[in-house]
Amino acid sequence: MMTVQLLRRILFAGALAAAFALLLPANPAEAKLAFYRNYPDLKWKVIKTEHFNVFYPVSRNPDSDHYIDADFTARKTAYIAEEMYPLICGQFNYYLDETVNIVMLDQTDSLTGYTVPNFDWIVVSARHSDMLWRLRGHHDWLRNVMYHEFAHVVSLKADQVFAEESFGAVLQARWNDGRINTNAEASTFVGTGDPWFWVEGGAEYYTEVAGINTWTANRDMRMRMDILEGMELNFADMGDYYGSNGGFDGNRHYLAGYAFALYLEERFGEGVYQSFATKRDEKGWTPDWLSVIEDTLNISADELFEDWITWARTKYEKVRDQVMEDPAI
Repeated sequence: MMTVQLLRRILFAGALAAAFALLLPANPAEAKLAFYRNYPDLKWKVIKTEHFNVFYPVSRNPDSDHYIDADFTARKTAYIAEEMYPLICGQFNYYLDETVNIVMLDQTDSLTGYTVPNFDWIVVSARHSDMLWRLRGHHDWLRNVMYHEFAHVVSLKADQVFAEESFGAVLQARWNDGRINTNAEASTFVGTGDPWFWVEGGAEYYTEVAGINTWTANRDMRMRMDILEGMELNFADMGDYYGSNGGFDGNRHYLAGYAFALYLEERFGEGVYQSFATKRDEKGWTPDWLSVIEDTLNISADELFEDWITWARTKYEKVRDQVMEDPAI
């Protein structure tokens, strides 16, 4: 099927782009650079727990008009961090040897939350901004985002086929002919190639398994309309790291991956999404990530995708027909 073949071709490019993007905030010695700019009016403190270091900012000048002190947020984060540790690690039976560094941002109203699993590095803003509820409904931002980001650390470490500090390998070849004064060089990056729907949709799903996340009515509305209007993402789009149209459309990759995980749980039982990391680790590096699914479930990726869409369409058409018969529902 064309969509699956296309996905297999774009996974390499996605892994390369994601690796360069993740390298930007990678220096753990300078927490104040974690948001891509310096704040000389801030000093940084740390709360150390058994498995985490929680860094947070405090204004140097207590009389500042923009005085901040993220001590309360950092203490809540430290509590959540130890709470989530066994709930996420236990899903993969993968417990970290390293201490994870969490950087709390309280000096901006912008929304951010990202992870560099290779460097045991999580950055989260204390405030979720006003746009998140439009995408996912209301929830406990701090607890939800911390579980989500830590799920990235654990799942991607469990899935890692290279050394933990590595994003992949660069393969290069060069040809030099002095007689005709010709130089030619080619290079390519070989990354893990994890598709977006498993990375981000998975983090949403693992958070639900831990008892925090929920499939809200807002999410269900968006997925329902995608399916009923024939606008669902295909496997190739679901695997694309940067979305198809940018903007809010990128959230559909989280949504589709989350919905796909719920479908797999209903069809094959709990722990299926998590088992892909174990299978990948056993299988070793492969240019074809979808073969991990096929080897785990003994079903082709094409067939599985078509069955999922049929399952979802049947479910939503039933709901639509019930509402049309009785609008009071």
